Amino acid sequence: APTCDEAYAMNATWVVNIIENEVGVIDVSEHLEDGYCGHGWGICEGGKRVECSALSPASTDSPHNYERIHQLLHSAAPSQCTNTHVLKGEKAKEPDVHICLDAIPTTGCVVYSIGIANNWIFDDFMVARGCHVFSFDPSMTGAKKHKRHVNHLFEPIGIGTNDGSHKGDSTLYGKKTNYEVETLGHIMERHGHTHLTMVRMDVESAEWDVLEQWVSKGWMKRMDQLLLEIHMWKPKDEERHSQILHDIPMELFHSERNQFDGSVLHGDMTRVYEMGWQKKFRRMRGVALTLGNASEVNKLLRVTPNLTIALCGGSIAPIAGYQIHVAPTCDEAYAMNATWVVNIIENEVGVIDVSEHLEDGYCGHGWGICEGGKRVECSALSPASTDSPHNYERIHQLLHSAAPSQCTNTHVLKGEKAKEPDVHICLDAIPTTGCVVYSIGIANNWIFDDFMVARGCHVFSFDPSMTGAKKHKRHVNHLFEPIGIGTNDGSHKGDSTLYGKKTNYEVETLGHIMERHGHTHLTMVRMDVESAEWDVLEQW
Repeated sequence: APTCDEAYAMNATWVVNIIENEVGVIDVSEHLEDGYCGHGWGICEGGKRVECSALSPASTDSPHNYERIHQLLHSAAPSQCTNTHVLKGEKAKEPDVHICLDAIPTTGCVVYSIGIANNWIFDDFMVARGCHVFSFDPSMTGAKKHKRHVNHLFEPIGIGTNDGSHKGDSTLYGKKTNYEVETLGHIMERHGHTHLTMVRMDVESAEWDVLEQWVSKGWMKRMDQLLLEIHMWKPKDEERHSQILHDIPMELFHSERNQFDGSVLHGDMTRVYEMGWQKKFRRMRGVALTLGNASEVNKLLRVTPNLTIALCGGSIAPIAGYQIHVAPTCDEAYAMNATWVVNIIENEVGVIDVSEHLEDGYCGHGWGICEGGKRVECSALSPASTDSPHNYERIHQLLHSAAPSQCTNTHVLKGEKAKEPDVHICLDAIPTTGCVVYSIGIANNWIFDDFMVARGCHVFSFDPSMTGAKKHKRHVNHLFEPIGIGTNDGSHKGDSTLYGKKTNYEVETLGHIMERHGHTHLTMVRMDVESAEWDVLEQW
C-alpha cells in the first residue's frame, strides 16, 4: 500500500512497515491472546517497534510443555510498563518484586496480597501509595485478624477453590493442616469489591488450582495487575502448568527466577519464578465534547478527585477536580500518563481519546491518547456508569449502545418469519478457511449453518428438540448432534425449554463439547435456546 493508513484499512492478518527498505516493523494490535503474536490485525506506526514474544500464529499449535513455559518466561517485555517500582527481595537469593505503576491511581485502588509469611514490604508500600490493602495468610502462627493501618486489613485465611477447611496436602510452611480457605469470588463479595487494582500471590504451589479457577470463572478480568510466584514442583503437571500460564488473559511484563531453588527443569529454566502480569490493552478512541463550560464538562465526566488532564493544542479554563498539564505536542501529552488526554481543535472542541483499561462497553478508566480530530463513537463516557444497579434500565442502555460501525463487513441473513429479526454476522475477522462455528438451537432452520459452511467453516450444530433427528452430516464440513447445551453433562434437570416441552434430553457443557471435538478456540458461536441461555452464559 502507498501509506500505512491504507495498509491498515486492508484488514490484513499483519501489517508490516519497512524502515529504510531493510527493517520490517510489525505492530500487532488488538486480537491477541496468551502473550504470543498470532491472530489479529496489525497496524504500523512509522519507526516504532513493538516487542513480540513470537511471530508465528502456528506457535499456538505446539504442545504445552516446559519449552513453551520457557519461551513465555523469556517473552516478558519490561517496555510494556513505563513506570516500574522495584521492591528488593527480603533475602539475597529472592527475586525483586517489580510493580507496574502505570495504571495505579493514587487513591481508591484495591490490592489483595495473598501469602505474607510475616513479610509486609509489599503490603506497606501499597498502603503508602494510598491503596486499600487486604492481606491473607493462614500460616502465620498466632496471627489474628487485625489492621496495620486504617487502609489495611489482615485475615488469617488462605486462598482456595472452595470455602471451608483446606483439603489435600498442605502447601504452608510447617505443613499446617485444617486451615480455612475461601475463593477469590467470595472474598471479593464479602468485602464489596467488584474490581481489583492488583493481586499479589505467593502460595507455595497452591496457585495452580486457584489460577485455573480464576481463568474459568473470568475473575482475572476483574483485576488490572497480577504479581505471581509460580512453583513448578511436580514434573507430571508440565502440560497443565503450561496451559494455565498461557490462559492468563494478561501481558507479561516481568519474569525472574528465584535462586533459592536451583533445580533445572528445561534449558536454563528452574522451578520457581516471580512473574508480573498486567491487563491487556485494547484501544478505544473517544468522543468529542465542547470545553467552553466547566460545569458541563464536570457533569459529563462525573468528576472524582485527583484526576489529571494532559492538554495539547490549546488551553481550557480550570475544571474542578482536575489537575491540568499543558504539553507542546500530543505525543508529549500522552507521555504524561494522565487520566485523560485532551486535544483542542480550533480552540473550541476537545477530543478525548479514551484508551485501554476498558471493560463492558463503557468509556471510563485508563490512560488517554490523542489523535488529532479523529472522532470515534463511544457508548458512554462516565466511569460511574458501572456503579449503577443492574436492572432493565442498564439492559436498555446496553441494547442501545450497539455500534454497527465496529464491523466493516456485515452479512445479513433474513429472519425465517416476518417478525423474526435478521441475523447480522460480522465477517471482518472470519477467515475463509479453518474457521470453527458452533450453532446451538436449530429448530430445523439451517440458513445460518449452511451459510457458514459455504464460507468455508467447519460447522457443528446442536439441538435435542428436533423430533427424529439423529447425528448426521449435511456437508463434509458439517456435523449435527441431537444434544443440548447445559451447565452439566447428562440428562437435563428442571423445566424444559424446548418446543413441545420434551424432557429427559441429553445436554453437555461447552467445555466438554470443545474438548470432545478437539477445539481450543471458536470463531463464532450462535445460540438460541429459549431462555436456557442464562445459566449457560453465567458458566461461560
